[in-house]
Amino acid sequence: SELYSALKGLRFLSFIAGCGLRCGRCARQLGPGDRGMHPCTGCLVVQYCSKTCQDEDRGGHGTDCAKMAIAVFIAKWLSTPGTVVALR
Repeated sequence: SELYSALKGLRFLSFIAGCGLRCGRCARQLGPGDRGMHPCTGCLVVQYCSKTCQDEDRGGHGTDCAKMAIAVFIAKWLSTPGTVVALR
């Protein structure tokens, strides 16, 4: 159930990213001429407009970060050619 929630959240974040990157803390959308976003170093999913926003969101994002990191790992693993999944 937690994995499903994390994957669902990951799909939502991918949708949001497709609509334009927004900061994970202040929801600011980058405009032309802005520097790139700073990804969370734990999950690489959530993006921040500045190091300040990243530092200030550490407590709020921390609870979901591990779940998203696991979901990203599983998604990458499943998309690797030759991966075999045994269902019992």
